[in-house]
Amino acid sequence: MTDTKPTNEDNLALLDALINGWENEVVEFKEAGRDFDTDRIGRYVCALSNEANLGGAPAGWLVFGVRNKTHSVVGTDYRSDPARLNGIKAQVADGTEPTLTFRSVRIVDHSGCRVVLFEVPPALQGMPIAWKGHYYARAGESLKPLTIDKLAAIRREDSATDWTAQPVPGAEMSDLSPEAMRVAREAFA
Repeated sequence: MTDTKPTNEDNLALLDALINGWENEVVEFKEAGRDFDTDRIGRYVCALSNEANLGGAPAGWLVFGVRNKTHSVVGTDYRSDPARLNGIKAQVADGTEPTLTFRSVRIVDHSGCRVVLFEVPPALQGMPIAWKGHYYARAGESLKPLTIDKLAAIRREDSATDWTAQPVPGAEMSDLSPEAMRVAREAFA
């Protein structure tokens, strides 16, 4: 299996799709200029991760270098040194509970403007993400504390039905593999 990195063209297509989809619960645009507060990044990561889980999205996106209100690409100098940019992953991991960080950090050249795309994985089933002990979510384009109903919805996911424990109508003992029965007996003896 080969692991291919997305090309600038791939990332441009992704950026265009995010811009055309506008800002929502799983996409946040920021100009970010030369710097951006790490604590605010952590809160956005927490919110985007929780919302991606709740909405069944494959990821949330924090995008630096795009003006929030107009969604015009303005570029960013945020952590232009690759080592410093990579360091944000550890800072986010240190402040999240359970530990979470970016799935990827992508640099895009959009007509000579540098854009940074932070891919945020969804919270795992039953495990809402907190930033420094506080849970966050989105209300449209706004960052807000995670509401009790959203917190409960994520926590309830863990109690989903275990399909392995459900009876199969019409099944008989003869339908089971003798090898599987032997392994089960040994494992649970």
